[in-house]
Amino acid sequence: MDTTRLFQADPDRRGTDVDVAIAGDFRVASEAAFRTLNQTLIQTRSGYRTGLLHVPCASSRVFPFINPEIDRLVRNGQARAIDPSSPVVNTRLLLIESATDLCERMLEGRPPALPRILADRVIALLDTGVSAARLRKYNAIIGALFGAGVTWSATSAEARTSLSLAELTGEPAIWGVSVSLDGGPVSLRSGRAATVLGRTTFGGTDDWPSSDSAQFSDAYPSGEGRLMRVLALPWLGKSSIQPPEEWHVTSLRSASSAAFLRRLDYFVYYPGNEDAELPVSAMAWAMAHGIPVIADPALRGRLGKGPIYAEPEDVAALVDDKAAHDARSENSITFARQHFGPHIHLQRLEELIGPPKLQRPRLAARAQKKRVLFTCTNGIGIGHVTRLLAVARNMPDDVVPVFATLNPTTHLVRQAGYPVEYIVSSGTAMCDPDAWNQWYRDELIRIMDFHDVRAVMFDGGRPFNGLIAALRARPEARSAWMRRGLWQEHQVNAPFIARQHHFDLVIEPGDIAESSDKGETVINRDMALKVDPIQLINEDELLDREEAAKRIGLDPARPACLLQLGSGTNRDQLSLLDGAVAALRGVEGMQIVLTRWPIATHDLDFWPDTICLRGFPTSKYYRAFDFTISATGYNSFHEIINFGLPAIFLANTHMALDDQVARAAFAQDNDAGFHLPDSRIDAVGALIESIMDESVRTIIESNCRRLSRPNGAAQAADAFAELVV
Repeated sequence: MDTTRLFQADPDRRGTDVDVAIAGDFRVASEAAFRTLNQTLIQTRSGYRTGLLHVPCASSRVFPFINPEIDRLVRNGQARAIDPSSPVVNTRLLLIESATDLCERMLEGRPPALPRILADRVIALLDTGVSAARLRKYNAIIGALFGAGVTWSATSAEARTSLSLAELTGEPAIWGVSVSLDGGPVSLRSGRAATVLGRTTFGGTDDWPSSDSAQFSDAYPSGEGRLMRVLALPWLGKSSIQPPEEWHVTSLRSASSAAFLRRLDYFVYYPGNEDAELPVSAMAWAMAHGIPVIADPALRGRLGKGPIYAEPEDVAALVDDKAAHDARSENSITFARQHFGPHIHLQRLEELIGPPKLQRPRLAARAQKKRVLFTCTNGIGIGHVTRLLAVARNMPDDVVPVFATLNPTTHLVRQAGYPVEYIVSSGTAMCDPDAWNQWYRDELIRIMDFHDVRAVMFDGGRPFNGLIAALRARPEARSAWMRRGLWQEHQVNAPFIARQHHFDLVIEPGDIAESSDKGETVINRDMALKVDPIQLINEDELLDREEAAKRIGLDPARPACLLQLGSGTNRDQLSLLDGAVAALRGVEGMQIVLTRWPIATHDLDFWPDTICLRGFPTSKYYRAFDFTISATGYNSFHEIINFGLPAIFLANTHMALDDQVARAAFAQDNDAGFHLPDSRIDAVGALIESIMDESVRTIIESNCRRLSRPNGAAQAADAFAELVV
């Protein structure tokens, strides 16, 4: 495959002018690739124009495509791809990465296609030790290709010794690691039960201890409140290194290194051989962003003072000490930003070529207000949108929520004061899901770019392929997945749960009935930040009985019942309502109110002696009612329990929903409500007679208060706000 065609260079017959041209094989996953990534970001942000010249010459550990992170630099306009057929490249500095690979290709008689390069300075980087004779040959080749004034620079002590022995012109200082700073530090998720360990790998067999050795299991402990993640070459699972099944292996093609590292609490590195190529840039980036590095003591001479050095058998105890994490994080930041910060590379550039002469236009400073995007699945009700609104209204004042919803409730979002865009779902559009996901990706990217979104929160059980693709395309935007629990036990949700590794944060709103939870989220709860049940409003926002009754048109002195059985899109709502209304008519003075769901497909005007309530949120009017006959969706159930409204629960049993029967049964088992199956609607009259007894309602309300929990919306908002930089 001609991989140069995959790197989208722009042919320019007039030539190319840049400040820094970096030449290298950009298919590789190596320390050189991470170095190129970070140096390019630093250069671009400081006004240096960067060009990338792909020179295919490496013979091992290469992608059949351009390294995704390097390709993304070009696609995002952070660097320019230099066309090998360009007539001339004018650059103030030519930096040759992995110069030894290029020279070996020349010695094999396979010269690469290169443009004419006119450089003020030429620096060839040497990563490893090479014999003096071989290195002199390399020097002659580089001089013939790029001019006689070549300066070598070593990236390691071993390489510097080789340069000294070969008596070549070289920079006296080691070409040290310098990493870009992408946002604020990452802190341990205080509500997350599991500690997340991880590392990157270049795929070499010496990169790991033997997977059946004690060193392997001790150095990379998983289970018992610990999770292990690996950012790897796409074919890691097919190599001789077989990660344990419980590990989360992420392909470098599907996630950026920065997005992967942000999700770690510790970077842990124990190679199989101390001579293995070290991911120094990844470790430096991690430390600079508050992720401590734990490493093999044998590497102290190569890595210096930054990491925490420990024997493999001590790793578990180190990471289990959560109280020590914050101090370790601060120490890592202080050390790494001093020794590996952007200033290292910028000082080097100024000494070599001076400041940027033709600074590219700086991007306008981001607005003081930080925008975040809330998006959700369609759903059969309004639960997803309501939870997002609950979080949005608790965000800090300097964060501006923006909504993009598949749910046709945009008027509710506008009423709450937020900008919103409606994206039609594939089901509503009745189109091919694959085509829709591509379109959905493009729409989300358009919205994210237009609003300069810093972070995205998705609420739903199944993150769409289009959403994941949009997040990959904009790795600088942080992401959170809010998923409620109590999934039905029979549902096959493991493939969707597996998508959690694409998000920086997973938030699980608590469920009062969580002791009855048998769904897929239970065994994955360690990956989530657990917060209290989320609801839109608090009890002090409810209208009092007189005011609520007045707004609805009720007599506060007479009994009243609220019927709220959902949108009616996936159950025979009319038959259930007909049975309940008939029974309620038998109660003297009863006032019957039906909730009109904002996305309902029909009006509830079949019973002329009833009132239709269209206000949102419905819970604001709860004090106008003596009891309710209700479905047990997440939002309704928690508002009923937390606000102490006596209820007869009619659980929706549709197979695609959460386990609403479990919630209804939980309430009845705790004397906090009645559970009535749909098939027994004929028995609703007896339950209405019971709940009309004031002493029964008092008991139910008392038990609701016992089970009630605080509103977790502010907790979720605080956690999401931490992602926004």
